[in-house]
Amino acid sequence: RSEDAPITAAELLEPCDGERTEEGMRHNIRVALQYIEAWISGNGCVPIYGLMEDAATAEISRASIWQWIQHGKSLDNGQQVTKALFETYLQEEVEVVKQEVGEERYQAGRFEEAAQLMAKLTTSDELTNFLTVPGYDYLD
Repeated sequence: RSEDAPITAAELLEPCDGERTEEGMRHNIRVALQYIEAWISGNGCVPIYGLMEDAATAEISRASIWQWIQHGKSLDNGQQVTKALFETYLQEEVEVVKQEVGEERYQAGRFEEAAQLMAKLTTSDELTNFLTVPGYDYLD
């Protein structure tokens, strides 16, 4: 395998140079929020924005934001990704999701709990191994 892809440990630890966008961060928040809500409601694979998503997608979404916070990364709009910025975007994106799913579905769901769990996972000082681990505390 090392002959196929001669990659060094240093290269694996090098941060990606890709652009972080406000739109991408907000999208990650909405996807993770909707998936976490579905998961704590008992659904492991759910359609979100026309794609079937599972825990891995939500995990990538929230872990990316966690890493941006921890490493003081900036978005394309110049804002540094902080816990406070994430919390502001989360509140705003909860309202977007509420509009997208409708008042009845929102009230019948567990979106507020999902937002609490996402905030806890994304703003913790240490990266939680996988979002489903603390998610089990929310299962009925």
